[in-house]
Amino acid sequence: MAITLVHADAEAVNVTTGTTLSVPIDASATTGDMIVIPYFCRSASTPPSGFTTYGEAETDDGIGGRQGFHYKISDGTEGGTSVTLTQASSNRQEAFCAIFRGSSALSVSKNTSVDADSGADATLPTLTESAAFLALAVAHNGFTGTQTTPIFDIGAAADVEWARLNTECGPTNASGRVWGFYGLYSSADTTTLEIDNVYGSTKDWGASMITVLEGAADTTEPTLTSASGTQTGSTTADLSVSTDEGNGTLYWVVTTSATSPSVAQVQAGQDHTGSAAADSGSQSVSGTGTQSPSATGLTASTAYYAHFQHKDAAANDSTVATSASFTTAAPATTKGVRVTLYDGATAQASITGITAMWWDSSPPTGSPVFTTATASTDGSGVLELDLDADTALDVTDPGHLKVYKLDGTDEKDSIAWQGRLLVQDIS
Repeated sequence: MAITLVHADAEAVNVTTGTTLSVPIDASATTGDMIVIPYFCRSASTPPSGFTTYGEAETDDGIGGRQGFHYKISDGTEGGTSVTLTQASSNRQEAFCAIFRGSSALSVSKNTSVDADSGADATLPTLTESAAFLALAVAHNGFTGTQTTPIFDIGAAADVEWARLNTECGPTNASGRVWGFYGLYSSADTTTLEIDNVYGSTKDWGASMITVLEGAADTTEPTLTSASGTQTGSTTADLSVSTDEGNGTLYWVVTTSATSPSVAQVQAGQDHTGSAAADSGSQSVSGTGTQSPSATGLTASTAYYAHFQHKDAAANDSTVATSASFTTAAPATTKGVRVTLYDGATAQASITGITAMWWDSSPPTGSPVFTTATASTDGSGVLELDLDADTALDVTDPGHLKVYKLDGTDEKDSIAWQGRLLVQDIS
């Protein structure tokens, strides 16, 4: 048997009231593992991002207990993180993490859900898989107090017992339930599996079972199509590419060359020469179709190409897909003027309280389009005025500037200058 259960939490995480529940993923999860989250809840459960829901047996004894599985193939990034389960309405939730590993690719072949009324026993369908791990989540509703002994005898006609994979959970209120997670290796067992309610309660219960299969190793590389890049400013761009596999990691680089880097270079964030790309990154792939990263830190008015590469969960590498060229926008301009003020040959540095007036014509006519009484020179005597919001002129168009500061006590300390200046880009 090549499938192994490498981890199962001994105790479930739970909430007594709430719509969400955070479930830790054990750090042992690695690329290609099957992450399975058995859960119990009281209303319809929404799977975490990237997970598929299998099964959901629902009891009908008035408290709406449900149990099933969320699962996904690990891309190697989940270990040591957590995922969030969401149910439709605020109520009790429990869940935990189990991790399966195989010598080749794993999949879920089918699900079986049973819903037994009034404490009845139940029969599961005949098994046909010869290389599988059967996982069972079973819940019993309606207990009071704490149930410490097993309530189900789960086996075949020959009483082949399933192993309990976690500590069975006891109820905490009058509308309690006992919930457990069980597993059994199959070897073409064609006998009937039964779940016997040995507790004897008349309360209803339900169970969900999945079959984890090991198949042929995944040797098919992802295929990337529709690579593109679109500038969203002078230094940014939206990137896009489509993949036919919903797992693994997408890598991308942005370079100034149409020559595609190698697979290893894209994964390392390099261009085709081995130098650092203008921008690069990677992101998890949780579904097929369009993937949409974004690039930053680019140079204005520059032609670029986006190069993409996808490594799937089985470590198969796609070829590199390269976009057509896209050109970042020209840098934004700020219209204004700069002039250095002198007293003879001496620049008038750090002068404040200067009055400045600007006309969009030279010689000036009418009222100035810009006036300030708080202009100042910098440490080199340069006076800079931002006219972007006021002038109708373009860069290099001529206008007229007048500046003055009257000392009031000593004419030699007064400033007065006017003249024709060209609008500049002062950004």
